[in-house]
Amino acid sequence: ERSIHDALCVLSQTVKEPRICYGGGASEMLMATAVSQLAEKTPGKESVAIEAFAHALRQ
Repeated sequence: ERSIHDALCVLSQTVKEPRICYGGGASEMLMATAVSQLAEKTPGKESVAIEAFAHALRQ
């Protein structure tokens, strides 16, 4: 009963306010994608270091 009530409250709030705040590492994944794209454009050993940083963000 409590779970149904909570789910209905979440649904109600979502309908009233459609903006959401991503969580669960979403910002880190977004940064990792941008850093990986930079690594693709960077020549030489620097790209390896940049890609390692992107990998660390994904961990």
